[in-house]
Amino acid sequence: MDEGLQRLIQEYLAAVREAVAELSASGIPLPASRMEWVTSGAPKQGVLVSGRVYLKHGYGCAVGTEPNEVDFDFGERGETNGFDGRRLARFSGFQSSAYGFADEKELERALGVEAEQGRVVKRGSLYYLTCHVA
Repeated sequence: MDEGLQRLIQEYLAAVREAVAELSASGIPLPASRMEWVTSGAPKQGVLVSGRVYLKHGYGCAVGTEPNEVDFDFGERGETNGFDGRRLARFSGFQSSAYGFADEKELERALGVEAEQGRVVKRGSLYYLTCHVA
């Protein structure tokens, strides 16, 4: 896998894990499915115990404020390890050049190549790492 892309994905997923832990520590129940998240009674926005703000939206949640914001969606089974070019670009503060990409479109093309090579798989609108990533 492209080294810059792999680094960006790993940093993004680490930030998502941290955000999910903050949601849980703040008493916001984590869903078993994305539909459970949509129908949950969790407040649409608020402040987490860490002091960071969150905004519940559709299947997902944004935690923090730009430029230190991470936005993610819950998957069909409540998983939080999905990503796409827009979320990765936003997470990078639209500084995707720091990871070797000129813009979001180039990042999305790289994800497509990785899907062709079997290193990521696309389910719905999100990509997921496969076990073939070194």
